[in-house]
Amino acid sequence: MRALRIVRNMLFFAFAFVSSQSVHAALLVWDIAFEVNYVADNSNDYWNKSVSVGDIVHATFSYRPSTPQISDNGYVTTYKDDNIFFDMPAFTSASWLNNLDADIDTVDQTSREIIDIDSSWFDAAGPIFYESLSVGFLHNGGQYTSLPVNWHLRPIEDIDFSYSRDLDNSNFDSEIYISGQAVSISFRQIPEPSVFVLMLLGACGLLASKRLRK
Repeated sequence: MRALRIVRNMLFFAFAFVSSQSVHAALLVWDIAFEVNYVADNSNDYWNKSVSVGDIVHATFSYRPSTPQISDNGYVTTYKDDNIFFDMPAFTSASWLNNLDADIDTVDQTSREIIDIDSSWFDAAGPIFYESLSVGFLHNGGQYTSLPVNWHLRPIEDIDFSYSRDLDNSNFDSEIYISGQAVSISFRQIPEPSVFVLMLLGACGLLASKRLRK
């Protein structure tokens, strides 16, 4: 019986730890479908992706609830670490993910806040001089005092995106600009591998406790 109590206590602490870790270590993932409502393509057919108003395109981004705040100037608060993922495959170039440098910002405008995840990069020597992607929403009333984790709880019509690309630094007429409105959003959490290991250990402990009862 004493061995059974020890196993039960171990199981209790293991599952309590797993529960706390799954909340803080999980990767939060949002998949959003957007309807394109504006397209400006002045690239003279240089851009090889065909996008029209009314098309449905998809964005995916993810980060952890523990993503740290790296700056706050009283107007813009920025959260950033190496775990942020952000992509919109319909637009972004092959070099996009290799240069990914995304962050999450909250912009205080007194009566409302702008919440967005954005990224941009420059390559003065490459065929694409500038590329930028942003997904965000407006929040009316109150301030965000911590990392935004409620994208999926926002009214869908509040979420929009913008994408721009400049193909040639010497010719600003070559810029591509596309924007759109969200039409659906889904949310999921991916636990850390260590949490899966702890759950497996807990399951093994449960089996052991059953054997001790027999």
